[in-house]
Amino acid sequence: MEKRVSVIIPAFNEEKNIANVINKAKKCRYVQEIIVVNNKSTDNTEKIAKNEGARVVECNNQGKGYAMEEGVRSAKNEIVVFLD
Repeated sequence: MEKRVSVIIPAFNEEKNIANVINKAKKCRYVQEIIVVNNKSTDNTEKIAKNEGARVVECNNQGKGYAMEEGVRSAKNEIVVFLD
């Protein structure tokens, strides 16, 4: 049985790093979806994440733990990996 993984990346003002993190996740053959939980960034994090093919979920800047929970709720797969 093929493993299917959801990668969750909580992000706040990560425009300098988000593309690199997403592209590293894409290299894993088990990764089926990449979710960036945008924690009310004021830079181009959301735009860059979308351009790199990630699904962006908006969050109300209630902290990293809350963003991680939002990502889990949005994930479609049973295996979840957090990248930061």
